[in-house]
Amino acid sequence: MENANGYDIIFCGFPVLAHSVPGKVQPFIKGLSGEQKVALFSTYGSLCGGQPPKQAFEHAISIASKATTLGHFGCRGSVDPKIIETLMQKSEHRAWAQEAQSAEGHPDQGDFEDAKKFALEMIAKIGS
Repeated sequence: MENANGYDIIFCGFPVLAHSVPGKVQPFIKGLSGEQKVALFSTYGSLCGGQPPKQAFEHAISIASKATTLGHFGCRGSVDPKIIETLMQKSEHRAWAQEAQSAEGHPDQGDFEDAKKFALEMIAKIGS
């Protein structure tokens, strides 16, 4: 989406890559204006509550500084097995790759229910 003007709320999602927002998504987030409200969501292969998603959300919120960030939601998501295989070969990435293997099957039904709850909470924020 090149222009997000005219929307009451924008849900912007991304996969966490290297503890951050992917480069292709960053210009969109940076381009949001002060009158816009954004709800951020992401998937990640690391464990819930881990540093990679926390850092990615901090980064996303900082580059969305012109918009009003209503909240953020994250859940685990499957990582491409080829990426895991490649990272398993590098000792500095092996622990994360092993962690990412346990994200197989996510997002699952519980994650979808949590996402629905988040979406409804964000919509309620713009109605009040």
